Amino acid sequence: MFVGPLAFLLFFAFLSESVRSRTFECIGAVMHWIDVYQPTSYLVVAAFVAAPLLSFVLIKSWPRPQEMENPLVQYRREHPDMMDQ
Repeated sequence: MFVGPLAFLLFFAFLSESVRSRTFECIGAVMHWIDVYQPTSYLVVAAFVAAPLLSFVLIKSWPRPQEMENPLVQYRREHPDMMDQ
């Protein structure tokens, strides 16, 4: 749904040299952090990856609420419509 606008935004954002260099600088810093703090960083990255996946599975497997029946339907069944007389 948002792929088109996001691609459009990224295309024009990466035309600028400063945005491109800052983005790659941040990616490099994150990769360095993952390398330096290896055991802990893998757990943090796994939590960041697993949280959206787990929430997606939870939302898809959540039972749907049953729709309540209209309580006035029983009166309509028992008595014919008075307006037709």
